[in-house]
Amino acid sequence: MMFRSVSILALLLIPGCGSPPLRPDYAAQSQGWCDEAESESDPSKALALYGLALEADPAMARAHLGRAAILEKQSRYSEAERAYSLAVEYALDNRKAEVLVERAGYHQRQARHEAAIRDLDKALSLLSTWPVEGRIVDARLRRAESRLALRNWSDAALDAEAALLAGPDGDQRRRAVDVIERARRLRQEERK
Repeated sequence: MMFRSVSILALLLIPGCGSPPLRPDYAAQSQGWCDEAESESDPSKALALYGLALEADPAMARAHLGRAAILEKQSRYSEAERAYSLAVEYALDNRKAEVLVERAGYHQRQARHEAAIRDLDKALSLLSTWPVEGRIVDARLRRAESRLALRNWSDAALDAEAALLAGPDGDQRRRAVDVIERARRLRQEERK
């Protein structure tokens, strides 16, 4: 009996026997399918390409994120939310902040500002370790906009001011100034 167990184990370890061997080109294939999907104008074809990428590498955050964006545009929100969550789960630590910012944008579009703020808090924490140019400002501005939606005027203004201090580009500068002005105006209206 011992010999049979060892024999079966040996067969499983031999390439081509037992489960399919891991192919070194899976990552390259997945990247290629994601590249194709991102340049595809037909959402159905793009989803199919992302599906192929995920068949080859189920833990590919980029494919989950691409699927999430398409599913959201198609108003398939529960599927989009699941895809965003998988993208966050599988993202490498040095890329997780960017994925969290994208998911926070999804939460904002769904008017779920508390969830957006939680994602943005995590993203900003990660960005302090792995900074990505422009993402810190974007994360602060998104968090400021969510705080503004939740009537947290002072924290919204603080985030927008911090974004301004980071030297944003033209569009980000306008967003930051807009948030600060709206926060001040709304705070004044609330005091009346």
